Amino acid sequence: MRKFNALKNTVRFGKGNNMMRLTPVKEMRLIEPRRDTKWLEKGYIYEVVSEVDSFGYYKVREPRAIGGVVRFIHKNNMKKVTVV
Repeated sequence: MRKFNALKNTVRFGKGNNMMRLTPVKEMRLIEPRRDTKWLEKGYIYEVVSEVDSFGYYKVREPRAIGGVVRFIHKNNMKKVTVV
């Protein structure tokens, strides 16, 4: 119910063209962790939201998550997911 209310409030309070734009899944850069970590679970799909930093980590979050928490994943722990 919380996610629904957050989505409803986002749409209601958006102004003109500044409303949140949802990216189609085919355009997202999706990955799956190769192994479990403290914050990420193997078998879940995450969207990459940044470029690699100087330590080899990317920022990721669950796709389509409203107010989703951004986590970090190392480049060696990523497996690319293709959408058909």
